[in-house]
Amino acid sequence: MYLKALSLILASVLLILVMVPSIPTSEEYGGGGGGGGGGAGAKVLSPYGIAISDDRIYIAHFLNNDVQIFDLEGNQISKFGSYGTQDRQFSEPHGIAVSHDRIYIADSKNFRIQIFDLDGNFVQKFGKRGIENGEFDNPYGIAVSDDRIYVADTINDRIQVFDLDGNFITKFGSIGSGDEEFHRARDIAVSNNRIYLTNSNSYGIQVFDLNGSFITKFGGYGTEDGLFLRPHDFAISANSIYVADALNERIQVFDLDGNFITKFSTKGKSPSKFDKPHDIAISGEKIYVAFTFPYYIQSFDVSSITRTIPDWIHDNARWWSEGTIDDDDFTSGIEYMIKENIMVIPDLLEVSQKMELKDEKRAMGLDRGKNLPDWVRNNAGWWADGLISDDDFVSGIKYLVEQGIIRV
Repeated sequence: MYLKALSLILASVLLILVMVPSIPTSEEYGGGGGGGGGGAGAKVLSPYGIAISDDRIYIAHFLNNDVQIFDLEGNQISKFGSYGTQDRQFSEPHGIAVSHDRIYIADSKNFRIQIFDLDGNFVQKFGKRGIENGEFDNPYGIAVSDDRIYVADTINDRIQVFDLDGNFITKFGSIGSGDEEFHRARDIAVSNNRIYLTNSNSYGIQVFDLNGSFITKFGGYGTEDGLFLRPHDFAISANSIYVADALNERIQVFDLDGNFITKFSTKGKSPSKFDKPHDIAISGEKIYVAFTFPYYIQSFDVSSITRTIPDWIHDNARWWSEGTIDDDDFTSGIEYMIKENIMVIPDLLEVSQKMELKDEKRAMGLDRGKNLPDWVRNNAGWWADGLISDDDFVSGIKYLVEQGIIRV
């Protein structure tokens, strides 16, 4: 079992970069009232919903009641829509999703969902104001996954689910503060067979399975890490959740289980001021954030974000060094860090190949392995207490990996 324990220590130590969260590289375009930058002189008056598909950015504007389409460099390609109640008109559109070669818009104050092709031509609509199945009261968020449309029916405090033709399938949720209750559910995302929902007035994010059964929740009211002041939208990558924490004027990053990883903000640093980040989308290694007050779109290169090591990883290292927790518990922390790319192991492929060779030797009885030196456990405690640096510990750990004592 000591081999597992050491794979953990390796992880704790082979962090090449551990820094205070930094502001990612960013680009800005759009601007309210004709101000700000913008590819091709694009004017982004009041962005709220944002979606990305096939190198195109689709933005719903709740004040000028249209949809604008940009390339990933911020050059405007086209726009469509105007104020009104007719087809292809809007009244404060908010949520937007792009899937199946269709654009889906939560037309909030018209109490309906409108669907368009990728050129902005009207395809169909469904819904009206009410409380019955298939009816809405200020729908804000919308998500499309596989053959289902998920709508955050905000004032009715519920999630409604439809097929791609707008036929009602099911619903879940009701007003309240319980695990399966909402108070002004706003934005919704579906990823990894889970439904993620921002619950603004309870300052948290709830997670459900695709049948609407509650799984977990995270967040709460506050300004500390992992807490929110009016969370709005989020973007989900392969291993992270990026949350637009509006009134805290920041983006917070979590793993898929809701554990806080890091945060970043450019508050007070013009032109990148995080005044009310509302909606967020991700494409590759960039996230795109829609802001209101002031109005603009900004992109951030998330590959430049350096993640902090969660406190519980340091705690586990200390407890393991003291014998309070066993090898398996400590190993889970290291596996988490590797999975989340919080730690980087130098020459991982080369080391893994060496380990495969050693495994073959063991099978032939040529290498019985070696005992774990006591100094490794001591170093775990010192590292947890900040008495030795990551770099100081790397050389020793790498030696243990090469000797087959630590498994990667």
